[in-house]
Parts: sequence; structure tokens; C-alpha cells
Amino acid sequence: MLDLKFVRSNLDSIRAMLKNRQYDLDVSRFEDLDQERRKRLTVLEELRHRRNHVTDKIAAMKKRGEDASAVISEMKEVSSSIKEREKELPRFVEELNELLMVIPNMPHESVVVGKDEEDNPVMGDRGKPRYPGFCPCVQAGRIQVCNISWLGCKARKSAHQLHAGYSHKRAWIYRNTATVHG
Repeated sequence: MLDLKFVRSNLDSIRAMLKNRQYDLDVSRFEDLDQERRKRLTVLEELRHRRNHVTDKIAAMKKRGEDASAVISEMKEVSSSIKEREKELPRFVEELNELLMVIPNMPHESVVVGKDEEDNPVMGDRGKPRYPGFCPCVQAGRIQVCNISWLGCKARKSAHQLHAGYSHKRAWIYRNTATVHG
């Protein structure tokens, strides 16, 4: 997830990145939510400052023996307004976080921009892909026919067993094999 400050300060580059990735996301919604949250937060902070300032004023009035009931009743209204605004603020924060969760990470500058996989060449590989040296299908017990080319295996576990706790390599086996119902 990208940081809120980063997104706020780099909106143009994020728009360009989304366009390059052909990712349909309304960034203006982010801007609107962020501005609204900031406005509400500013008003809330001003009300809190006013409450703190007047509280000191009330204490000074009571110390001098003056009647502060009018100011106290006014501060009760301010306090209730603060409570209402504090309840509204998390909704904006939650919506902003949901938007931030769907914005993809920024690609490195060296990444080539292309329309699909054919336009994006592989820049390099490091070593050979590693696969387990055993057939997980035979190890588990329930055997069905499969065709795992890299092991030459002819047996496979049922699909629900593969999804119940096996690694991503075993999930690769599930995706790349065909179940024969018999």
C-alpha cells in the first residue's frame, strides 16, 4: 500500500503509472476525499483549540469569582459539535485507506511500458526454476491421472486436497494438470 503523503504529493506520476498499466481507477475521488478530510480535520482542530482556550478562560473567571455559566453552556455545545465531527472523520479515513489499497505500487524507472506481455520483454533470468524432486500427488494417497511434464508423473491428488495447505508450487501443479473423472 502506498503512503497517503506519497500519493498526495505524486498524483501526476500516479495518474501516468495507472494509464501505463491500463488500470482504471478514479484518482479524482482520492483528491476529493483527501480535501474533504483535511477540511473537516482543520475545523475539528479549530474547535478543539477554542475549547481549550475557553476552558482556561473559565478557570480564570472562577478563580476571580465571576459567573461563568453562560460560557460553560456555550462550551457544552462546542463539545457536542466536536464529538459529532470526531464520529464523522473515521469514515473519510476508511474510504481513503480503501482507495490506497487498490492503487498498485509504482514500477521501477527501468520497467518498459507495454500494452501486454508481448510488449514487455524479459530482461533476464537468474538460474533455473526450482521444482520439488518428488511428486506430491503420489505422496498423499488419493491418486488420479495427471500429466505433470517436469516430473513425468501420471498420478494426481484430488483438487480439494491440493488447496488444503499445499504450497504455491503444488497449486501450480493443480492449475497445469487435468483431472480425469472415473
